[in-house]
Amino acid sequence: MKDHYRHALVLSVIGLGLIHLSSTYITPEKAETDEIKPGWIGKKVTVDGTVRNSYRVNDTLFFDLEDSEGAVKVAEFESSSRVNDSQTVEVTGTVKLYEGSMEIIADRVE
Repeated sequence: MKDHYRHALVLSVIGLGLIHLSSTYITPEKAETDEIKPGWIGKKVTVDGTVRNSYRVNDTLFFDLEDSEGAVKVAEFESSSRVNDSQTVEVTGTVKLYEGSMEIIADRVE
């Protein structure tokens, strides 16, 4: 019986290690704003662009991210990011559909 617990523990630790490694080394896809379509919902992306129409509601930051191809809405919850309109930033996050429009829920704004 002790061998079963030992095997289960070893396999659990190995599995957790693999999950950690895969989440650390999976890089988001680099995209232009015009590429972000409904087929991309749930996909992690990184987009570079210029901040437009930025505003905050409590601790959530909202802005439009423009590049040479178009624009996409961005929301960053529990944000400590400091952005200004006309600032160039890189956004990494997950593509979502909100009220009929594509947007990025940001994990990181730099």
